Amino acid sequence: ASAQGTIVISSLTASTYSDIKVVLNGCASNIVGPFSLSDPNPPALTIPASDIVVCAGSSTGAISFTANPSTASINWINNNASIGLPLSGSGSIIGFTAINNTTSVATARITVTATQSGCTSAAQSFNIVVNPRPQVTVNSPTICSGESATLTVSGTADNYSWSPSTGLNTTTGNTVIANPTTTTVYSIAASFTATACSTAIASTVTVNPTPSITVSTSNPTTCGSATGSITISGLNAGVAYAVNYSRNGLTQVPFIRTASAQGTIVISSLTAGTYNDIRVIL
Repeated sequence: ASAQGTIVISSLTASTYSDIKVVLNGCASNIVGPFSLSDPNPPALTIPASDIVVCAGSSTGAISFTANPSTASINWINNNASIGLPLSGSGSIIGFTAINNTTSVATARITVTATQSGCTSAAQSFNIVVNPRPQVTVNSPTICSGESATLTVSGTADNYSWSPSTGLNTTTGNTVIANPTTTTVYSIAASFTATACSTAIASTVTVNPTPSITVSTSNPTTCGSATGSITISGLNAGVAYAVNYSRNGLTQVPFIRTASAQGTIVISSLTAGTYNDIRVIL
């Protein structure tokens, strides 16, 4: 016994202790007990009351956890690292960009505990749900002025919104007909109705000007000779054109030629005959 007449039974765990007595010179004291030793209360833990739901590529924002007492340590585990969050960590979760490159919903279960003085709270859990965005593509055609083109979004979505409306027959649906007068970039927002998750893509309709030409002819200088010519005017200087024509009803082999500084192309070395269907393609 100590100077104060006490004996301390130490290093005990939480439990019920009974039949406590001491013996001196073969004489036993009275028996005392039972006595119950209890662990301290575990810390109280607070996590988000509902699941965190975001679209792929969006930030989750900060996800806060709190404990009472505030000195308790907080730890969490994640069962799905593919969403862009590590498998484990401590404290609150810093906002991160959620990943889901699939066409299905990606769900991660986050389980959180708080520990103080060796006492751990009951585990609490919530989900981080990452909804996919539409995976879509669109064609980008080249047309001649005055022509139209069909633009089609490939992939799956519920809603499609096109802008600007210039030259379009409609601004909704996955397929539109475009007839712009100049090269135009169309923006398309494709979205899912249920989640409002959307993807932005663009289609460029390149409009090449349609040449407007005039022709003049020069007859062969001698009979039976290939000294005639046809001069095509109204072209853009320095630009290459595909030249097409027919002679006496027979289509001739097209050829590529660059317009002169005066905006002309000469079809030379022609014999006498009837030439028609003369056109150039840019």
